[in-house]
Amino acid sequence: VKTREEADAIRAKAQKLSEEGKEKSKAFVARLEREIGDKHLAHRCARCGWCEGKCPKQLPIVQHMKSIGRYIDLTRETF
Repeated sequence: VKTREEADAIRAKAQKLSEEGKEKSKAFVARLEREIGDKHLAHRCARCGWCEGKCPKQLPIVQHMKSIGRYIDLTRETF
């Protein structure tokens, strides 16, 4: 960064991207809760593995559900 103006422009752009990301995350969680319903959200997964046994692709669904649940919880806490 060569000048203060350039640094300020970079900071402003980063702030705008951060705000856009927050809005997208908030919209994602709202849409997920609206379309799926709270009883089926990833953060409520019992991690029993039943779904993995039924998956024809043998995907690690429990691990994915943990990650998705953490993302949703963090998004909720942020807003």
